[in-house]
Amino acid sequence: MQGHVRRRGKKWAIVIELDRDPAAGRRRQKWVSGFATERDAQREERVRLSALDRGDDPFPTEVTVGEWIGTWLDHLRSSGRVRPRTIKNYEQLCRDHVTPRIGKLSMRKAKAAHVQSVLDAMTAAGKSPRTVEHARAALSGCFQHALAMDILASNVVRATKAPRKSPKTLRTPTGAELAAIARAAQGTTWEIPMLLATTTGARRSEVLGLRWGSVDLDGRRALIVESVQRVGGALVRTAPKTARGLRAVPLLPQVVERLRAHRVAQAERLLALGIRQDDETPVCDRGDGTPCDPSSFTHAARRIAEQTGVEGVRLHDMRHGVATVLAAQGLAPEVTSAMLGHATVGFTLTTYTHVRDDRLDEALVRLSDGLGAG
Repeated sequence: MQGHVRRRGKKWAIVIELDRDPAAGRRRQKWVSGFATERDAQREERVRLSALDRGDDPFPTEVTVGEWIGTWLDHLRSSGRVRPRTIKNYEQLCRDHVTPRIGKLSMRKAKAAHVQSVLDAMTAAGKSPRTVEHARAALSGCFQHALAMDILASNVVRATKAPRKSPKTLRTPTGAELAAIARAAQGTTWEIPMLLATTTGARRSEVLGLRWGSVDLDGRRALIVESVQRVGGALVRTAPKTARGLRAVPLLPQVVERLRAHRVAQAERLLALGIRQDDETPVCDRGDGTPCDPSSFTHAARRIAEQTGVEGVRLHDMRHGVATVLAAQGLAPEVTSAMLGHATVGFTLTTYTHVRDDRLDEALVRLSDGLGAG
């Protein structure tokens, strides 16, 4: 037997046989105590024995939470599976809230109560439930990686709770309001990005990431292949989150006409600056051939909507508006989902299509007719 679990008073311990010398009648054991339950001790025993079987040290130097966060972030960067902006957010959350509080604590000694104290402190400091939930998700990913690497026997973050998020106040614009917002942006720096946002349902980052090489004006299609995001003070281009994010978006005839004129005007403007327009040039640029800033676009969209009289509409709400208009026109959900680049049709239906009161009134009329109650 290489190891076993034993009760010690009110706690449990594991005993690992490191080596044995039958001739001398001696054996070397290592005890680890302090487990609250037998099951916790058994989990830790499996971790230690697994390391022993691989030829690793089953009792390595303790790694702190702060040290492991650094290891985990390096792993995320090298994996290429997580967006740079997401990693940057994780890094900032951990630096500002986790490391100062439990960074020096050993990973093996970290309990759910320690992690919960971080989340509770963030809430007490006035952080939004959404921010606290993001911090919890980051820590869960960090501890899950430690579990996969046999550093821990369990992911204690799963036992913690983030504060309940308040329902979002969503102001979904109508088709007429979307058209009004697009008209209000005419003649401004934001005319083209606003036109694309209100007619394609593309995300902010996708609109700003669109280049001329991905636009087929004759075929009336825009190929979404990348997005522009601000990471660490710099604008970077990233691939879509999922395979369905890579898609062709149809363009309305009037949008194609406006893009043709914009392309000519942009080429002349850039040429005056000594810059040659090509397939890599952003469709939406700041005037010098560089991409527009995402945050500036968000603020401009809210301002333009307010000037139009459409109060409370955010840039992302326009994406909801396009989806809802398509649904009201009877477009099949799977087509709307493909156009928006969602991972599943169900997500489109539950999150991005909203039934209006007038459509509910129409349903009532049809029900009345069907029941013969007219």
